[in-house]
Amino acid sequence: MRGPCLAVLVAFCAHAATPDGGTPPAPPPPPALDKDAIEKVILEHLPAFAKCYEAALKRDPKLTGKQLMHFTIGVDGKVSNCSADLAFGDKPLRECMVEKFSELKFPPSKDGPIEISYPLVVDFAN
Repeated sequence: MRGPCLAVLVAFCAHAATPDGGTPPAPPPPPALDKDAIEKVILEHLPAFAKCYEAALKRDPKLTGKQLMHFTIGVDGKVSNCSADLAFGDKPLRECMVEKFSELKFPPSKDGPIEISYPLVVDFAN
C-alpha cells in the first residue's frame, strides 16, 4: 500500500505551488555538452578504436601518428558528418575509425549541433 501512496505524493509535490501561491520554477535545463562529456564517451569506446588500429598494425607494424577525427554531434546526441584526416596512408584504418565514430551516442546537445575535431594519438610500436 505504501508504493502507490508514495507515487501519488511525489506527483503531488512535483506540481505543488510555491509558498507565495505561484507555480514552482521549471527545472534547470540539462548541462551543455562540454569537453569532459565528449571525452568520456570517446574514452568509453577506446576498445573499438583499438581494434581498428590492431588490424592496421598487421598491415604496417610500425604504424604511429595522430589521427584527427572530424564529426558533428546533433541535438539528439547522434554523430553525423564524420571524417578522418589523411594522417595515415591506411585507408581501411580511416574507414574503420569513421565507422566506429559514427556509431557513438553522446548526451543530447541543448545548444544545437556541435562540430568536433578530436585527435587520437597512436603509438603501439613502443
